[in-house]
Amino acid sequence: MGVTAMVAAVVLAAVGGVGPAKAPAAQIVLPAYGYVWAYQPAAASYLANSGYELNSTGGPIEIIRGGAGDYRVRFAGMGVVGGVAHAHAYGPGNTGFCNLAGWAASGGDEHLRVRCYAADGAPADLRFVASFTNRQPTADSYAYLWANDPLSADPYEPPAAFTHDSTGGVVTSQRYAQGHYLVFADAVTEVYPAGHNDGHFHVTAQNQSAVRCEIYGPQDETPPPISVVCYDAAGEPADSRFTLTYSRGVDLFGRSTVPLGSALVRPYPDGPWLEGWWNAGGAPAVTYLGVGSYRVSFPGLATPFGHAVANVQGSEHHYCNVVSWYPGGGAQLVRVDCFETDTQDPAHAQFGVAFTS
Repeated sequence: MGVTAMVAAVVLAAVGGVGPAKAPAAQIVLPAYGYVWAYQPAAASYLANSGYELNSTGGPIEIIRGGAGDYRVRFAGMGVVGGVAHAHAYGPGNTGFCNLAGWAASGGDEHLRVRCYAADGAPADLRFVASFTNRQPTADSYAYLWANDPLSADPYEPPAAFTHDSTGGVVTSQRYAQGHYLVFADAVTEVYPAGHNDGHFHVTAQNQSAVRCEIYGPQDETPPPISVVCYDAAGEPADSRFTLTYSRGVDLFGRSTVPLGSALVRPYPDGPWLEGWWNAGGAPAVTYLGVGSYRVSFPGLATPFGHAVANVQGSEHHYCNVVSWYPGGGAQLVRVDCFETDTQDPAHAQFGVAFTS
């Protein structure tokens, strides 16, 4: 069994109950991508049909609940080896958080195993958003990886099927302290320092326990190390696998021909302001709604449905969730709420947010 096949088997085991991988190696480069808003957290199973979902093959997307906070997302017809997946809790208030237990191809479909937890780490039924892609564009600035070795103190390259950099370079990861990691991506280095904040960093813990990961941000060095910090439910650093995507000029799936926007928001005392942004319709606007609560308006992106994500960037011991997104006044409006990891109270935090349709 080759390295890629062995890694696929490991990820498949994390998905659980899916069976052996059946996607042939030739499918590794098949463009497959999709996203979903999982909106019925207590349902035993259902086909997502709210409009806030996409399957690049045109097939259905099924969400199957295996128990409290335990979900399998099946993208029909999208079964490929490799790629990158993400999952994140959705909704108002401190509802908790979600991560990935794993993802794998089986029977021609792509299966994501999503685990959701209450703030105290107990399994909990939550609404969430999830996505997958294995697209490998070479234009603009785009990179992703599955950091599959949470204990390696030396820089390593993940298996080729689970990583991509639009420059043709490599993406590496390494651990420098418990729960603390550095990622290096040439797609970020080539636009650093002037333009890297115009892109969006997105990270998801890949763990079968209650662990979340956040972006601390690129450090002031060349090449810039991207700092990722992972925590358990008590807010203590915890070693974990994770997935990370960087997109600038393209969306989370590496597409540039669809409506897309991203913004990095700083919550300064005199009002939030933009550290960086990307939007063909012009500069986004940020409205302060209350402690830890913000609305980001992307002009020219008004469109129904679509997919929105957010996470902390540069604010340790905090996390953020997307609460809602909808068109209004010719813009796409995305609300984001942020919390302090230790107390779970609403808190000001620097965050990145992105929208695509």
